[in-house]
Amino acid sequence: MAIPALMTWQAAGQTRGSIAGRVVGGGSGAGNAKVYLHSSNSTFRLETTANAGGVYQFDGVPVGQYEVCATPVGPAYVDSCLWNRMGHVAEVTAGGRAPAVDIVVQKAARLLVQFTDAQSILESAAGRAQPIQVHVWTDTFVALPVFAAATSRTARSYEIAVPADVDVAVGIHGPPLRLNVDGVTYNSTEKRIHRTRVDSTKETSKAVAVTVLGLAP
Repeated sequence: MAIPALMTWQAAGQTRGSIAGRVVGGGSGAGNAKVYLHSSNSTFRLETTANAGGVYQFDGVPVGQYEVCATPVGPAYVDSCLWNRMGHVAEVTAGGRAPAVDIVVQKAARLLVQFTDAQSILESAAGRAQPIQVHVWTDTFVALPVFAAATSRTARSYEIAVPADVDVAVGIHGPPLRLNVDGVTYNSTEKRIHRTRVDSTKETSKAVAVTVLGLAP
């Protein structure tokens, strides 16, 4: 996601200003979203709730550079505080009202990472000693852990809401295993990643099939 240019307040001699704008998803306001403002150089942090039209405002913000992000209500959009590590950046240099800082939230899609483990290797002593870990990330975000729901000793499913129409990487780490991920076989110790995306024009979810073939040599 592109980062807007830094916004500047021009009223000389003032030490506080305002940051306002709108949370936008799909071209319209994402109403009632939680909006967070924080400084990377201090512990200063504010939060507010956007109105039904997605409009938010922070007043009395000290001079400095800030990141603003939004957590939408409901499953339609992904959390920009999680999925865009650079956020929307604004710099308060003087008092007064600033040009709008709009926060664009991305449409959410469902990603499933489904393990088939016919030999129950993940439930073996080796699997319990070094459990499988699944992480998902985009090119602009540090990896998010994904937690599993085991449906049986031979199957488990990892599910996460990801940004639609954006390349995401799936990393699988754990015991030394031979895995087949969507038709490609490799050892988990190689720390390879599988890249995929959910095309919102064709689908709302995507499954990545992982078959545990055995322990790696």
